[in-house]
Amino acid sequence: MRSRSKMVWSLALLSALASSACKHDNDKPAGSGLESSVSGSADKLPASLGVGFDSETQTKKTKCVEGTAVWRGAQDAKFEFGQDLTFESILREIAGGAEIGGRLQVYDIKGAADFASKYASTAYSSTITISNNVTLKKLLLQNVKMTAAGKAETVEGKPLDTIRATCGDEYFDTIVYGAQLFVVAKFDFESAQDKLEFKGSASVSLAGVGQLGGQISTLSDKLKRHSKVSITARQVGGNTDELSSVLSSEIITCSLADFEAKCLPMLVKIVNYTKDTFREGLKNLPDPEKSKIGDPKGWAEMAFTTTRYADEKIDGVVMVPTIDTPLVTAEIEHDRALIYDSFQLMLMDHERATKLLRDFTLSDLQRKRIEDIEKATADNKDALASAGDVCMKQPTKCVAKFADYMANVKPYDARLLSLDICLIKADIDGTTWAFSRSNGTFIDNVTLASSGKIENHTSEYEKTWKVDGCILSFVNVNGVPSTIFDKIESADRMTGVFMQDNSFRHVLDRKK
Repeated sequence: MRSRSKMVWSLALLSALASSACKHDNDKPAGSGLESSVSGSADKLPASLGVGFDSETQTKKTKCVEGTAVWRGAQDAKFEFGQDLTFESILREIAGGAEIGGRLQVYDIKGAADFASKYASTAYSSTITISNNVTLKKLLLQNVKMTAAGKAETVEGKPLDTIRATCGDEYFDTIVYGAQLFVVAKFDFESAQDKLEFKGSASVSLAGVGQLGGQISTLSDKLKRHSKVSITARQVGGNTDELSSVLSSEIITCSLADFEAKCLPMLVKIVNYTKDTFREGLKNLPDPEKSKIGDPKGWAEMAFTTTRYADEKIDGVVMVPTIDTPLVTAEIEHDRALIYDSFQLMLMDHERATKLLRDFTLSDLQRKRIEDIEKATADNKDALASAGDVCMKQPTKCVAKFADYMANVKPYDARLLSLDICLIKADIDGTTWAFSRSNGTFIDNVTLASSGKIENHTSEYEKTWKVDGCILSFVNVNGVPSTIFDKIESADRMTGVFMQDNSFRHVLDRKK
């Protein structure tokens, strides 16, 4: 009995993601600026059913089996609405996910991972996602038999030790034809606190998208001015001209202050298109059995599945070596997982840094620090992509490759990705600051010793210092906070209320 294995790729969709990017106000769009593809990357797609596949290295192998291709199935659809999808959730939605053969495609086809990092919810962002997945038919391989290449790997009905190296441990046996539309509206904020304020005031359901503008209007003016919205739609399969007609003259970025006038109308349109027009448009598509391969307005090859040789006899032979030693040890799998998790983090931190530099107002100091983070994360993600590729394709080199990455990783302070920095004691230990009043009156240059003492300064009001809950306080001789620096403008400037006389404020400027 045949045992169906995992879904390996959604390469048609990944190719579309790799070849397109979200357009912004300052881009020069061609048509709607939204692209689509129905064919996957040629070096990853099997040329035909029966092509071999190694599940441990995620690589194609020789075509060792063949058979009769048979069409099966009826149309099925899944419409979903989501909020605050994670990186993994989006990757699973558009690419099958890391747990079902997705790790290699994350490194090799960066469009999938880039898309997930751009539109996943983070500590500083919130998302609304809408997807419509339609499956039409499957093309299955039946009456499977060996090819000449497969027979060459057997002697007297027994497999040779080289059979796995030649044929892999699985073969492609199914192509899934369908179409997908995936829509994301992302709200980016200066800080995690801004996100909490937004989430506390604005909630949305599929039926209530039109009410979102009214909810946003109740937010503070500062939050609305300094928060950004981006909306994108990606369609694979179907007639993408219909999507272009919906979005051709609309902008897809705005501030929250402009949301109701500029972004909400398009969001409502795209929701209606996703629910109704997209599905209706599929009814007129030619059947994939009769349509021309590569037709940009047809059904797309959405996924491929595989079957393990170990689960069946082909021409009376179980096509696995007598001693089938696993290529991936526990140590290799551990490092693979670490690389994958680190790669995901670098992608998302890099995207956050890029968005801050492009869309937000920064001081010169903030801009320099975010530029440093952007460069560090770019270098790290490229190195991790290389390490991940090696770990998948050449498992025996994985541990050494990951060790090399760890020895050369570019460090950075991820807290700087929030424009409302949360201090910890280590940020302050041993630092020297110019201590003054907000009216410009200089008081002293003070050193905040790691012991908690305030050095180079004599006053009963400021004897010690502490950081508690991200807030720096100066403490007097009686152990009572005398100045609480409750406003952190950047890592190098803090202001706070002098508790003995709250009519004026104290200011700390870090000494370089």
